[in-house]
Amino acid sequence: MVDALEIGFAIKDRRTELGLTQTQVAEAAGVSSRCLWSLELGQNPGVQLNKLTAVLKVLGLDLCLKEGEVPDQDSLKQKR
Repeated sequence: MVDALEIGFAIKDRRTELGLTQTQVAEAAGVSSRCLWSLELGQNPGVQLNKLTAVLKVLGLDLCLKEGEVPDQDSLKQKR
């Protein structure tokens, strides 16, 4: 499972690879510079999905889901 910090690293790496500033990406994605800044630092785990996907689109990145391991059913029941 990828966490907010890994997504943030990917966003920042791609932005710098493309030679774009945070302001340029934020404006193109329709988000605030603060939103992008916090995304890059992995400090915005509750970001709205539409904002995240807008940033990813500007950078030519995709968000993909793939099947992973299913947790043990007994441990799921204990968490309830």
